[in-house]
Amino acid sequence: MLVAAVMLASCGGKSGYFRLEGRLRHMNQAAFYIYSLDGGMQGLDTIQVKSGIFSYEIPLEHSATFVLVFPNYSEQPIFAEPGAKVSIEGDASHLRELKITGTKDNELMTEWRLKANNMTPPGVRRSVGDFVKEHPESPVGRYLVDAYLVKNINPNYDEAYSLSKIMLDVDKDNIWLQKMNKSLSELKKSYAKLPPFKGIDTNGKRVNKDQLNKRVNIIYTYSSWSRASSLCERVISRFYKNHPNDVAVLGISLDANPRECKKRAESDSLKWSVVCDGKAWDSPIVKDLGIAVVPATIITDRNGKVVARNLRDVLLEQKLEELSAKN
Repeated sequence: MLVAAVMLASCGGKSGYFRLEGRLRHMNQAAFYIYSLDGGMQGLDTIQVKSGIFSYEIPLEHSATFVLVFPNYSEQPIFAEPGAKVSIEGDASHLRELKITGTKDNELMTEWRLKANNMTPPGVRRSVGDFVKEHPESPVGRYLVDAYLVKNINPNYDEAYSLSKIMLDVDKDNIWLQKMNKSLSELKKSYAKLPPFKGIDTNGKRVNKDQLNKRVNIIYTYSSWSRASSLCERVISRFYKNHPNDVAVLGISLDANPRECKKRAESDSLKWSVVCDGKAWDSPIVKDLGIAVVPATIITDRNGKVVARNLRDVLLEQKLEELSAKN
């Protein structure tokens, strides 16, 4: 695994590599994660920060979208190109105002983000559509559609699908746009009904849709880098403890190491199956279920009807108690 150096180099990016460097005020020593949404790297890597300075270099054969996960669990996309160098500057206490320069796409993302900081949620969604129509060739548009229209507590799959078609018309050979377009086409159909799925849990047991046949059934996703998913799991655990005979639960981990995932499930004393095949977003069960966010929650009745999606914390707890009372 590549681990970032802690001193900035004066040279730019070199052929066949992508370089990321930065300086963050009010961040002395820290570490954050980096992963790729589209095959730029496998699994997670770690970037070390010393005296507010960090540097990271990775071999890269094609353009890729990376995501930085900061200590407060906020995320920032980075659009990488072979031979490019990208710089980050800002205040660690105001991560939404980071300035990222070095390539056109990162500068477009910075410009959009700084404007979106002052928008209402409906305004942000409209702005995503405007961006895609103005820059259909940019990978920024693909990220924005995924982040704000798909990975959202109130997703808009119809709009996301329409925008994916606009981008695919411009870049017909882009395999990631093809996958997005196909996935959104399926999501539009299966949003209200749990689709068939199958997988193998960390104990080697087969899991499928037929096992979710209790009065209340919960599928949820989690990852080691998402604090929100840990909070979600606690809500589900409390509900399961209070209604063990009326609820069926299936956990899906998006972590890259199945062995570590099994250890965590055992240490947390989870009473249900957990699927972790190390394939993250490329996992067949994730695609079959149309899952596109961490944490995701899908709540169904015994007939497989989806009664709620992507609720968190208090809203999730309220919905589960409401369903329990009705039954």
